[in-house]
Amino acid sequence: MCLRFVLVKFLLLTVANAALTTTQLAKPKPDCLKKCGDLEILYPFGTEPGCFLNETFLITCNSTHYNPPRPFLRNSSSLVVTDITIDGRLQVQSYVSKNCYDEKKMIWNNPAYLRISQFAISDTKNKFTVIGCDSYGYIRGTIGEKSYSEGCISWCKRRDDVTDGSCSGSGCCQIDIPKGLKQIWVQAYSFKNHSNVLRFNPCSYAFVIEDSQFHFSTRNLSGYGITKKLKVPTAVDWAITGQGNCTEAESNPSLFACKENSLCYEPTANNSAGGYLCKCRDGFEGNPYLPDGCKDIDECEQGKFKCHNQAFCVNIQGNYTCECFKGYKGDGKIDGKGCTPNQLPVTKISLGVGLGF
Repeated sequence: MCLRFVLVKFLLLTVANAALTTTQLAKPKPDCLKKCGDLEILYPFGTEPGCFLNETFLITCNSTHYNPPRPFLRNSSSLVVTDITIDGRLQVQSYVSKNCYDEKKMIWNNPAYLRISQFAISDTKNKFTVIGCDSYGYIRGTIGEKSYSEGCISWCKRRDDVTDGSCSGSGCCQIDIPKGLKQIWVQAYSFKNHSNVLRFNPCSYAFVIEDSQFHFSTRNLSGYGITKKLKVPTAVDWAITGQGNCTEAESNPSLFACKENSLCYEPTANNSAGGYLCKCRDGFEGNPYLPDGCKDIDECEQGKFKCHNQAFCVNIQGNYTCECFKGYKGDGKIDGKGCTPNQLPVTKISLGVGLGF
């Protein structure tokens, strides 16, 4: 009897937890934290159960040790999140590998690690970058079960050899990274301990950075922050994973993440996270992962309509129409036939003339 009671209790708890999970997936709690420090937290991300889609999207908001609070990805104590976009992009801070010298010896040497797990380090937004005039660097990682390794060399003899904005191997080197990297190890090295360039370039640097956030300058050679750990912005691709593609995910409505007035789509070459993403239908905008998150765009109010000069805009759900002014008829849209004046009805009057003789 005791064993039966335990089993029944276990089953009831399992059903209750499953129901809770479904409820959480259907609609996040109304009192969920919307910001952590400067970061706007967009669902499916959240800071506590009932506020995120699943634990993959957990943001740990640390207000105990930081003021203002600092957001970290999942339970990481080092992976700070600086931006979330609804179209499958995160921006995180990743460490820079440094290899620095003074006149006598090496004074700093650290590798840099970045592990994303369920998400992917963006191959379209990031570049592996090495800075220095006596420098080279390696990036290593795994793609599935395969190992990946590549290097980049940066060389110059004088500061005058270096050009601001150029990253072609003289003072700065950049290469693409492959698709599908979920963890990387980066290390900076020096060929000759910077002995020939020490007066203006004491360090080698290696890192993975979001390309749009980086502009090389000769000032980067000066050894800023020699005794500090440096971080750079790195782009990460995210998606809804673990449910298959759109067709497979749509077959399980209780777990399907795309809500009303939204469409499911599978990431293209611009997103290497796999799985699927959601977007609002044409004529709607907002968060497609929230119930009623995709709101109708009032094209008339926002001036996003194209109506003929003799027509006015009428907003409808997900679209708009153009209606001709009174006294005009036709298709009121600019790309239609336009509005033309109504023709006044012509009354034919027959006159009878009688002739009498």
